[in-house]
Amino acid sequence: MGFKIAKKIIKEAIKKNATSLDLSGLELTEIPSSLYALLNLKVLYLDGNHLVSLDESIGQLNKLQELHLDNNQLCGIPYSIAGLKELRRIDLSENHFVHFPDVLCELSELQRLEISWNKIKKLPDSIEKLAGLHTFEMAGNKLNDLPDSFRKLKRLKALDLSWNMFESLPDWISQLSNLKLMDLSGNHLKFLSSSIRVLKNLEVLDVSCNQLKFLPISFSHMSNLKKIKYSDNPMDL
Repeated sequence: MGFKIAKKIIKEAIKKNATSLDLSGLELTEIPSSLYALLNLKVLYLDGNHLVSLDESIGQLNKLQELHLDNNQLCGIPYSIAGLKELRRIDLSENHFVHFPDVLCELSELQRLEISWNKIKKLPDSIEKLAGLHTFEMAGNKLNDLPDSFRKLKRLKALDLSWNMFESLPDWISQLSNLKLMDLSGNHLKFLSSSIRVLKNLEVLDVSCNQLKFLPISFSHMSNLKKIKYSDNPMDL
């Protein structure tokens, strides 16, 4: 039923030369091939389906700026995704990824990457290619470290690493000088480096649900810090 509905929606979109298409929540296990005739698409919603793979033809939609694939059953994406040179946002949250898809690092214009609630243990060194990234959401994975190359993501403003397996953060995290929001809740952090005080633009810091016994005194000198969440830690107050 969902497949037929999707074909009907696509048919109408082709008539209108649509730039946005919503095929979310249709229980699709595959995408109708007629979709790839919509060469002017800029925004595509495929979230909330049962997709286990994507056809290489997705790379033909080279005007896409937003691609929503969250809440499916994907464990990989085709290399043709690299052809989506105008893509600014991709959401791959709540899928079945065990490995970070390296091809994402070829999306040089990407500004927002959401890949939370998967089972990814490691980020590739090539993550540094995403130099324009301003939002990176990777909550609910199995990370316990960041590659050194991550420090090159100088434009990051929002970083969500909550509910992973970090016991500590690298000192160079202070080099991400444009950060305004950093969510580290739900990890295994036992201490926070005082180098975080260098993040002069940081406005919100969430370190709740960790194993912290204290916060660095230097945090009190962070003039732009508006909110710090630290509940559910074994702190000596």
